[in-house]
Amino acid sequence: MISKLDDIAKPMPRGKRRLLATLAVAVLLAASYAGYWFHLAGKMRTQVEAQTASLIEQGYEARYQTLTITGFPGEIVITLNGLSLADGNGWSMGAQRLTGRLSPLNPTHARIGFEGDLRAVLPLLGRPRVFDGVADAFFANLSFGGKTTLWQGDVRIENLEMVETKTGDRLGVSYLKAQAQANIAPDPSAQQSAYDLLIRADSATLPKRLSSPWGNKISEAALEASLMGRIPKARSIEEALATWRDMGGTAQILRANLNQGPVKLATDGTMALDHDLQPVGRAIARVSGYLEIIDALVDHGVMRSRDAPLAKMVLGALAKRPNGGGRSVLNVPLTLKHQTLYAGPIALTKIDPVKWDFLKNLL
Repeated sequence: MISKLDDIAKPMPRGKRRLLATLAVAVLLAASYAGYWFHLAGKMRTQVEAQTASLIEQGYEARYQTLTITGFPGEIVITLNGLSLADGNGWSMGAQRLTGRLSPLNPTHARIGFEGDLRAVLPLLGRPRVFDGVADAFFANLSFGGKTTLWQGDVRIENLEMVETKTGDRLGVSYLKAQAQANIAPDPSAQQSAYDLLIRADSATLPKRLSSPWGNKISEAALEASLMGRIPKARSIEEALATWRDMGGTAQILRANLNQGPVKLATDGTMALDHDLQPVGRAIARVSGYLEIIDALVDHGVMRSRDAPLAKMVLGALAKRPNGGGRSVLNVPLTLKHQTLYAGPIALTKIDPVKWDFLKNLL
């Protein structure tokens, strides 16, 4: 007679053993992944709470109504509802909802998007102006680490339309893209790019209070710049900037374009810091539409009408027509020193002193 103990002692079939081993491994991997997912989710929550507390300590008003984390087992999705941020000087922004997305399989890349109603408060001419609106798209991509970069990111806005309720004044842009990256620059004195910046905006509308003599519509604006030499760590942002300056650090404006009405402006140049840590620099501006500029200055009372013909004659003699044809272009040397912007020997405008506290969290 065969004992039940004999049945128990019989070896398990190989196929069944493999199946159980596979299931055990699958359960272990699933448990490990779940633990990893919730660990990352917890870190995201902690970082949001810590950053909010840090902003408040620096004097900002930062708040949100609710914070939720969803998405398991896929993307980690963190949602802030009722988000608002103000700097205490009249500037503030708010969004109905901010969503951050992070793939557990690629935790060095994150996507942040603003959704729903938007609000911006701008201090224009000494008074806060409240603008409300929406955008078809308003998001940012962030990546950390790389062979040549510490971090890089881009912001994109499509069809942003905002309106001031009291006056109907408008603020918007059909397309805006901003890209920035921090490069690995090993030595403060090394003349290589530490930060790169590229901004482009198409079909922008400014509030009427910010209008130029050529209106408040900008068909195209672009800026491409690089910060040469790494800004070192120091006890204060002022000490860090002074060391960077003394090591020969400069900001290279590779390209700056502005097309507004009849005026087209293109420039490039170099900027640095003086002994008071204020910007100084030189550039060459290439301007077309200068005749229309003079007419606008006369219309706005900036220039006397009797002086306009002589100004047009002098500028016309200095301007050059491009080899390929088109409107004449006037090359104007620009200089920034002692917080004053000069066009040739003529002082155009005074520049307010720059306060560098806003760089504390970026360097």
